[in-house]
Amino acid sequence: MSTTRIGIDGIDGAGKSTLAREVSEALGLPCISLDSFVEKDMKGYVEHIDYLKLKATLEKFEGYVVEGVCLRQVLRRIQLAPAVNNIKRVQHGVWSDEANLDISEPVDVVLARERELASLFSISLVSNLGLAEEVIRYHAEFRPHNHADVTYVAAH
Repeated sequence: MSTTRIGIDGIDGAGKSTLAREVSEALGLPCISLDSFVEKDMKGYVEHIDYLKLKATLEKFEGYVVEGVCLRQVLRRIQLAPAVNNIKRVQHGVWSDEANLDISEPVDVVLARERELASLFSISLVSNLGLAEEVIRYHAEFRPHNHADVTYVAAH
């Protein structure tokens, strides 16, 4: 197991951190969260990761479990790839996040609809969806759910 490299990708709140901790404990591997490498108080994610520090940390270990939002995009920037690329969460026999992330129409159409929906709950027009926009663009480009090596059934 020492050379096993597992990546857990998913949207915020999907249970990545919990699953990563459980997998790392079961396999005796260090657990590394991308959140630990994000500059604080920024309005984004991928552009605000300390890539030098992340790469140095991952290269210290032969094996690890790494988790985070937009994982494939982040790891591509440092030219590293885990052996297990994606883990898909399933509840009641269906992919839990399919309705939001299996994007079949142009990403700008999806983003316009999401901005309109967000504006319904805001005093002013929402023009920046922040992390939600990054995640939508990421899933439209990388389609990580189509590359899932492992599917797990959520307990609840």
